[in-house]
Amino acid sequence: MAMGKLFSFFLLAIFSLLPADELHLEGKKTREGIFLGVSDGGKISFQVYGEETPQAFSTKRVTAILLDQPVKVRFFSKRNDKKFRSGQFFGMKENCFLLHFTGEKQEREISLLQLYKLEVELDMKAYLKRMENYRLRKAETLAEQKKSAAEFLVSGRLVVLHFVSPQVSANTRQGNLAHRLCSDSMRPAQYVPVLIESLESPIARANALQSLPQFWFYTAQGTLSSKLSSRFTEEDIEAAFQKASKAN
Repeated sequence: MAMGKLFSFFLLAIFSLLPADELHLEGKKTREGIFLGVSDGGKISFQVYGEETPQAFSTKRVTAILLDQPVKVRFFSKRNDKKFRSGQFFGMKENCFLLHFTGEKQEREISLLQLYKLEVELDMKAYLKRMENYRLRKAETLAEQKKSAAEFLVSGRLVVLHFVSPQVSANTRQGNLAHRLCSDSMRPAQYVPVLIESLESPIARANALQSLPQFWFYTAQGTLSSKLSSRFTEEDIEAAFQKASKAN
């Protein structure tokens, strides 16, 4: 299929440039994150970077799916929704899903009318790594834009500043906890990771940081409530968060 090969070439050319999967919506809106499949209800599951849980987008709203790299999938057709075929999914454009089924030589273009469900064989380790890499990139960007702690605060929100080093393995677990506490909070709260490459960097000096990581907890009024700089148990983080949350 000449059209299939052209479509495949178009998508693969883009794959090499993208740091993340892209979901293109009507109205020229784009979401970056991780493609997680298509449900039997016609919803595309997509983990948007920066959000806690995946979103479900109607296939009617999606104009294209561009992947960072092809993913392994199980394809269920509307003709026989009880059996599946394994293969690789390369992306979608104009209601056309490009799949390369196991044992076949060429890709196939599957229309939305033929598709019942598309299950991604998710590599959870790779998924978590991509989510963490995004968080670190965001933290690095913030560190480049701002310096003093006060510049990171958000008016009317409890803020957890996480000064983080890419060399410290404990960053991920404690950072996830702080992020979850902010997301689940009844009061407006925001988790702000700030990547520190070195204690000699301008941002580390501006905040007199002598060690990494550190968690600084600010009340919604912008007052520093607690600092954690040496011990980071779940109990420590939760207690510091509750203290900042209850402050008037």
